[in-house]
Amino acid sequence: MTDQKTVLLVDDDREVAIPFEIALQRAGYRTLLAKDGVEGQRQVESQHPHVVITDMMMPKMGGFPFLDFIKALPNPPITIMLTAHPGKRPLDWAEHYYKVSAFLRKGKVDPAGLVELITCLLDGRKDVYAKDGILRWSKDARNRIDD
Repeated sequence: MTDQKTVLLVDDDREVAIPFEIALQRAGYRTLLAKDGVEGQRQVESQHPHVVITDMMMPKMGGFPFLDFIKALPNPPITIMLTAHPGKRPLDWAEHYYKVSAFLRKGKVDPAGLVELITCLLDGRKDVYAKDGILRWSKDARNRIDD
């Protein structure tokens, strides 16, 4: 990766964040960690990440108030929401009001899949996308993987 991109992981569960952080670093991304939305705000203001991955349920400031902050930025980063508590209403809020690029369920996405999703989002490709909280691959991408 010639132009190193920065990814901020905002999650109070280190067992979830660390495997994603390791996979992203191995793929050439610079990573930042925050344990809640308050820390996430500070990181966004000082580091200007290209991508933010946020949990929905966190202490001090949860994912939706954090997304309010992101949404108000003049040039917001690509945003992905990660949750262990998926539901139709949070999914609709995240996708339609907050305009997150993906809404993913914890335990349903592996680190390599998340790296591929982020790479596609940064490149403007639609090879990998999220549907119902689970990563999906387009038919063209699946054919390339199977070859």
